[in-house]
Amino acid sequence: NVEAEMGLLTFLWTGTIGLILWLVLRALATRPLEKEILRRELIERTLLQAKKDHHIMFESVGAMIWFLDDTFHVRQVNRLAAALTGHQPEEVIGKTAFDLFPSEFAQKYHADNQNIMETGLPLMGIIESGPTLSGEMHWFRTDKVPYLDDHGRVIGITVICKDISDLRNMEVRIKESEARYRQLFENSPDGLLIADFDTKQIEVGNQKMANLLGYGSDELSGLRVMDISRKILEHQEALERLA
Repeated sequence: NVEAEMGLLTFLWTGTIGLILWLVLRALATRPLEKEILRRELIERTLLQAKKDHHIMFESVGAMIWFLDDTFHVRQVNRLAAALTGHQPEEVIGKTAFDLFPSEFAQKYHADNQNIMETGLPLMGIIESGPTLSGEMHWFRTDKVPYLDDHGRVIGITVICKDISDLRNMEVRIKESEARYRQLFENSPDGLLIADFDTKQIEVGNQKMANLLGYGSDELSGLRVMDISRKILEHQEALERLA
């Protein structure tokens, strides 16, 4: 302390050794404080870098992200999510789904959130349609994960939502194409069948082929090409005998 230092200086003031000893003692006395200052600076720099890294990931991920508190008010949101509502991120903070979306959709989002709060379980892979800023309906895949405190209580919800409209539209086009192909296949005036190249097992045949071979419409599937070939030869022999 100060009084001890002054007493030591008074006792040793006449010699250089005394001055050196005082400087050494002074350095030793301040070293713990310097270490603490350095430790705090390191912690602050680490936290600042972690915050920057979090922000980069938060904004660069190709999905909309919402952090909700236990009353379903927005506590944090990335730009992609805010853009869906026509706002800047800071304008969305503190709002609820009822402030940002039409009532019929807000009711659904609220019910999902309430379910998570009551059960503590996530809701994953929710496929649902929703409005965009232009009013156009898009398809979204949403994951909702509860945020727990140290006691296991739900204190918030993380919502990760991705626009899958392009994928959904592609699936619809594929199904429509398959339906058209199936219709052409079934209504063809020629007998058609599809068989596996390796196993030589028939996967599907149309009604015309079934009629030609004397099978029911559901009997071709699972037969081998050899079975069909034998059937064709039997028909040919029968025709030859008739001739």
